[in-house]
Amino acid sequence: MSNCGIICWVIELRVVFISPHSDPLAELGTPDSGGQCVYEKELARHLSFLDGVDEVIVFTRWYRGKNLFDSIDSKVKVLRIPAGPEEFIRKEKLSPYLDEFSERLIEKLEDNPPDVIHSHYWDGGVVGLRIQEYFKVPHVFTFHSIGKLKANVIRSDYRERIKNEERIVKNVDLIVALTEIERKDISRLYSVPPDKIVVVPAGTEELKVPSEDEIESYRRKFLKGADYLLISLGRIDKRKGFRELVRAVHILKNITKRHNKKVRLVISGGKDEEEDPEEKREKENLKNLIHHLGLSDTVEIISRFERNFLPIFLSVGDVLVVPSLYEPFGLVVVEGLSIGAIVAATVHGGPREIVKDGWNGFLIDPLNEEKTAKKIWKILTLPESEKNRIKKNAKESAKAYYWRNIATKIFEIYKNLVG
Repeated sequence: MSNCGIICWVIELRVVFISPHSDPLAELGTPDSGGQCVYEKELARHLSFLDGVDEVIVFTRWYRGKNLFDSIDSKVKVLRIPAGPEEFIRKEKLSPYLDEFSERLIEKLEDNPPDVIHSHYWDGGVVGLRIQEYFKVPHVFTFHSIGKLKANVIRSDYRERIKNEERIVKNVDLIVALTEIERKDISRLYSVPPDKIVVVPAGTEELKVPSEDEIESYRRKFLKGADYLLISLGRIDKRKGFRELVRAVHILKNITKRHNKKVRLVISGGKDEEEDPEEKREKENLKNLIHHLGLSDTVEIISRFERNFLPIFLSVGDVLVVPSLYEPFGLVVVEGLSIGAIVAATVHGGPREIVKDGWNGFLIDPLNEEKTAKKIWKILTLPESEKNRIKKNAKESAKAYYWRNIATKIFEIYKNLVG
């Protein structure tokens, strides 16, 4: 940041993102990769396009197979900090190594401190508090998922996480919530004053709509002779609601059978050689459930695909289903809307704010499998004119989430905090 006296004050911010477990250059579908990685990468990249941003550095954890340094573009760097063992460690087991990560990060920043830090998830927030205290710089925090809400849904032991989240929200300068629903949840669950939280949603790139020939070619491949195609994607994780979706499809199959129709579900997620044991177990559980319900000819799990295939995959289905048990924002929901997909998204979390039921998409409760099945059938059998109306509204509503607009809002937050 440069000061040129009384006449002018030129802001050139050096922004630091802190995210130990989430690498912005991670391959999607590998463990601990997903919407948060995309958020960090795209926000950093679009911030760097703005006048007033000198550079953005994303600090994440190094492990074997990763470079210590990468560039996203000329003004965005990814620096990886060794902390703990050399192998990959799931985010749930990173806590013992956060002190070491913090110490090494302080060493990295000592000669050129940041103007503002933006920490992500509770592991980033814990490290961010150390950096905030040491360098006396403004600290912005984004949850990405809320421990107290997840503990209620997943029934896991989140005590350490929640204790740290309570410490983070008390000491940071500002919290960025991704939705109004998330803002209210944070305020209510953590007793945070409303004026300490601002809502800025995650963004999406402007996806290029594939050609009709491309769509039809892949649609036939996935349909395999069926009449209707459902698609879903994400990490193979019990929190993503794929088990609930499979059970709903079992009910839906019986509904379609009564109308002499067939439905197929294609789930994209994971890659066998890169999955960790937990993800492999969940995939086996999912496959066993599919077999037990007699859905082997109805439900197909495919490996994750390269990012450039996303527009095609989002376009081939009759319905894009996002069945998460809880979804703080729902990046794939916005991506689906932007391509003009008909989205049926979980009512639990941020999608409830993005999707206006019956206008630009639909809301489902994955925990109520029978209602989900009936609602998807209703969507599948809508008149074409109604489907076209919803697709048009979906594309229009996605424009508010384009990254160039989101980055500008975040930059204004940084600028105001720096003063």
